[in-house]
Amino acid sequence: MPGSILPGWTGGSTAVTVSIPGGRRRASQLTVLGVNLGSVNLGPQSWARGRRVQFAATMTMILPNVVTPTFGSCVSSCRRSMTGVAATTFVWTPSATATDFANNPVSTTAVSETGGPKQNF
Repeated sequence: MPGSILPGWTGGSTAVTVSIPGGRRRASQLTVLGVNLGSVNLGPQSWARGRRVQFAATMTMILPNVVTPTFGSCVSSCRRSMTGVAATTFVWTPSATATDFANNPVSTTAVSETGGPKQNF
């Protein structure tokens, strides 16, 4: 249910903030702030040098079981973001608080992107 992902959300395009914490020599976890989507492990390397990098984004439910975030402009610590990071396989771990349209909890089993490892950005 869209409302279990973001209270009051009906699935239409809505503004969100995507966050990638900074760090050295550790995996980065991409999250959409204030939203129950879970997190995406971006692989064994840091995608942000030292500080959290945040992007303006929109989130839309395009099918009953597909939510698509679309990245916009960087809004915080932009010079700290990194591109050209080695090929990796992203792994999404869904949130335990999200539910389907029958109000059943979604599976929290991690899902790896298809076709990985690959250059993602």
